[in-house]
Amino acid sequence: MSGPSATFHAYRLVLMLPEAVLRYVEDVHDQHGPPIIVPQDEHSNDLTEIRFNGGPTLMVKRARSYPESADARFRTCRRASRLLREEVGVVAPEHLDIPTTPAEPVMAYTRIELPTLAELWPDVSERARARVLRDWGRLIGRMHQVRLPGHGPLIEAEQGATRLAEFLTWDLAERLRPAVGWEWKTGAPVLDRLLGAIPEIAARVEERGDGAVLNHNDLHMANVLCRVEEGEIHCVGFLDLEAALAGPPEADLAKIGIYHGPLFGKPLAGAWFDRVWEGYGSPLDPLVLAFFRAYHLVNIGFHMAFTGNKAHAGEIARAAQEEVDALG
Repeated sequence: MSGPSATFHAYRLVLMLPEAVLRYVEDVHDQHGPPIIVPQDEHSNDLTEIRFNGGPTLMVKRARSYPESADARFRTCRRASRLLREEVGVVAPEHLDIPTTPAEPVMAYTRIELPTLAELWPDVSERARARVLRDWGRLIGRMHQVRLPGHGPLIEAEQGATRLAEFLTWDLAERLRPAVGWEWKTGAPVLDRLLGAIPEIAARVEERGDGAVLNHNDLHMANVLCRVEEGEIHCVGFLDLEAALAGPPEADLAKIGIYHGPLFGKPLAGAWFDRVWEGYGSPLDPLVLAFFRAYHLVNIGFHMAFTGNKAHAGEIARAAQEEVDALG
């Protein structure tokens, strides 16, 4: 291609996307004809679907606000997806090799044409649900086979050996505690008790000697990809890895319990978590699990308070208090 074509310039005007993405669009256009451009809405990003008749669908995310944190999220997503595909053979998005920078945070990947567990779940029979939940647990176990040298944000965790106590203390005391004291005073007592529990929780994790594993950290059913083969659902992959981090496995499992508990509009009935745990197949420390349930609750509760949902933040504070009380 000798230079940008008229089509290229037209897409630039319509999409306002980086040149590398536009080059990809033009190349696919040459094979499949003009795309259908479908803007989507995402709470923190502008999301555009670029659909080609008989070809791939390109998903393009651009940060709507806070570009520096968005750049970190996008780099994390790309790295976590690659680790899943290359180290443990789990299905995850394949991203275009384009730079993302704090000045222009952008991420593009071809859509995986598989349904999510959230889409399939309403039609799963009661008899089959236990098997599907165990299969979900097995998939989480495969992800947790990815070991990392440190704890905390994924990119930093790969660079060094930050210990769990160091990460948790920074995250709760330096990042979250000042914000909670300003925006959500109801959550401050719970957070302070969590800070006091860090030494014991970290010691219990370190005594096992198994280090940090890759955590999805946003692992509800809508982020689980499935294949349906001969009428049976198999959980095979993950979406939306922007929040991925390195931590103990209990941190991931605790967040699943929070998301699909009674507080967030996606409740699952019965002993569903026990079925996921059975499929996971490895022991979990109940005390560490309870700590991370409270940890996730104070993070979500602060977000609710910050965005003006004070009533829900109050419910979350009470639930977090119950978890901390259970810790003793």
